[in-house]
Order: sequence, then C-alpha cells, then structure tokens
Amino acid sequence: LFDQDKAMAKEFKTQLFSRQALYDKNGLPVLASILQEVGADPALIDEALASQELLNRVTMDVKEAESFGFRGTPMFLVGGVSIRGAAPKEEFERVIRMVMERDAENCDECSKDPEQ
Repeated sequence: LFDQDKAMAKEFKTQLFSRQALYDKNGLPVLASILQEVGADPALIDEALASQELLNRVTMDVKEAESFGFRGTPMFLVGGVSIRGAAPKEEFERVIRMVMERDAENCDECSKDPEQ
C-alpha cells in the first residue's frame, strides 16, 4: 500500500512499545517524536493517515481480530486456536500438536489410500 522501510518500521514499533505508558499519557506528540527519531518521511506519514484505503484495511483487520476474541497484544492464532499473551514455546507446541491431531481426525482426504 505504502512503500515503507521495513527496518524503520521495526524500529518505530520497538520504540512505541518501549514508550507505551508515555504514549498512553500523551498520545500523538509521542508518536510524532518517535517518527522523527526513526527518520520517517512526514509527507508519507500524512499521506498514509489520510488514506481511506489504509483506514479500510486497518478496520477490517481489527474486526477480524475481534471475531477471534483478540482484545490486545500479543495474541496468536494457530489453526483456529487463540493463544493469549507471551506464552512459552511449550504452549505453542502443545497447541500445534492439538490442532494437528484434530485436523487429522477430521480429514476425509487424509484417510484415503494414496494408491486410489
């Protein structure tokens, strides 16, 4: 949609999360400060903020997240199963095994003889 520098976007996200409390208290001035620090192009930011297409995309993403019961971050969706919070690796492995077992049991194609 907009040509963004991935490294800059990653640094912006890192800075925003590290200043979450400050952002919650002061809002847009904190965003503006971070954008300036990471070297974002103000004209491109203004263009993105004014874009109806981008607003529609974000709105659809929010609605989809809400349909899965997501209310914050981090949240993960693995095979239709949501994992809330910063779960340990073992929790992801457990859910992946559970989803694979569930899918294998419900798969008509999986039980067919491959020679047929």
